[in-house]
Amino acid sequence: MIPEGFEEFKGNWSGFNKLYMMPEDPVRESDSTASVDTVANGQTLKIEYTWEFDGAKHDGIILLTSPKDASEVTMVWTDSFHMSHSFMICKGEFNGSEINVKGSYQIGDYPEWYWRTIFTGGEVFAFKMYNISPEGEEFIAVDSSFKRV
Repeated sequence: MIPEGFEEFKGNWSGFNKLYMMPEDPVRESDSTASVDTVANGQTLKIEYTWEFDGAKHDGIILLTSPKDASEVTMVWTDSFHMSHSFMICKGEFNGSEINVKGSYQIGDYPEWYWRTIFTGGEVFAFKMYNISPEGEEFIAVDSSFKRV
């Protein structure tokens, strides 16, 4: 099941992507597109998006679903920049106005890091992604916002 209200984002979107490499680095901005549709007989929301980094094109895909009549949300995510040939599975919730999910990843032998993604809607469809250190310090990583084409 798709969280209530998010199926209305089906269609094509155009906007901007802001990439934050490190807190002290300059923000990298690029044009971005998103295509939103449903799959699996309308049970899952599929978001395909594009953006650029230093002139190189990147893309990603996000799948969002929720058990019937539940606020729990599962996201599967991969992209050509952050995920490097793997999938991240995130779990979280839908509170009626936004989806907030969190997953984890490993860097070598270091402690586990976390990745939070928050989706919001309205006239602008947007998602923000945060990198979270093993100590719990949260840093903005991606800020994408779109308007309907």
